[in-house]
Amino acid sequence: MSIDVILPAPRASTAKVQGTIRHAWKGIPDKPVLGLIDNAKPRAGDLLSALARVLERQGVIGSHFTVRKGSASDPINAEQRADLLARAHVIVSGVGD
Repeated sequence: MSIDVILPAPRASTAKVQGTIRHAWKGIPDKPVLGLIDNAKPRAGDLLSALARVLERQGVIGSHFTVRKGSASDPINAEQRADLLARAHVIVSGVGD
């Protein structure tokens, strides 16, 4: 299996949409921590785990961790959100069927 990885380049400014901040670009370290959100759909966790292992083998990420939602229709909870924001440099979410 091969995966081509294109990391986003940081931008000098913060993106704004109708006066509210959507996100701020930050530099990504050489070995970023990948946060994975397992949305509880069938095999989503397997796919995310395989993705993380390949990225680690290729040296693209330094490590990863996973948070699991209760169900696909539920949002992550406040504790999971705080954990992702504190530990992850890059987050993968939204795995579908």
